[in-house]
Amino acid sequence: MLRSARFVTLIAAVIGANGCENTPTRASETIGRIPEGWRGYPDSSSQLGLTSEFKHGGRHALSITGRVSANVSQHILATNYKGQRVRLSGWMKGAGISNGFTSGLWMRVDDGQTTLAFDNMFDRPFIGTQDWTYLSIVLDVPTSAIGITIGVIFNAEGRLIVDDLVLESVGLDEPTTRTVSPFAFNTSALYQGAPSNPVNLDFEGVSAGSIRQAP
Repeated sequence: MLRSARFVTLIAAVIGANGCENTPTRASETIGRIPEGWRGYPDSSSQLGLTSEFKHGGRHALSITGRVSANVSQHILATNYKGQRVRLSGWMKGAGISNGFTSGLWMRVDDGQTTLAFDNMFDRPFIGTQDWTYLSIVLDVPTSAIGITIGVIFNAEGRLIVDDLVLESVGLDEPTTRTVSPFAFNTSALYQGAPSNPVNLDFEGVSAGSIRQAP
């Protein structure tokens, strides 16, 4: 019952290798702005933005630091993915991540009134101090879906750096990672005017604006 209650709380929040070298231990070079094409929802104790200090490729990566509850996300239309199995993947680097209820990627598939598939890695959070590690989430997109929300979530302590995300269709031989069954969730407004494909998955785009606090 406790785990269920914590998960429901987290759903509400989502709405609005040890000893590695070059460990990210500070956020002094973090640009405190949300990457272009993304929405950011940090709490008041976090630092969230682009960093040039550590990156998997290119010039920048996404950095989230502190004792935080934060997520970065974007909404896209499901048009190009209906009837397919899709994978959200990316590279992550961690420094001293602990007390991690969730830490990693998240993805949700919606039909406007119901969330059809959801995974936020709450059963396998990315924790500890690790060098660049490949992680992925795989969900089915039913033909009734209208939109997909993708992002990075961090409910933990420490520092998480994320780079080079990819959203792509995969074969049915790749198992899904869905962590919950469908549940009622009115999301129709989120996808009004949304693009058909995700943008700036490598975080190389310019910063779009100041961080906004979640309502």
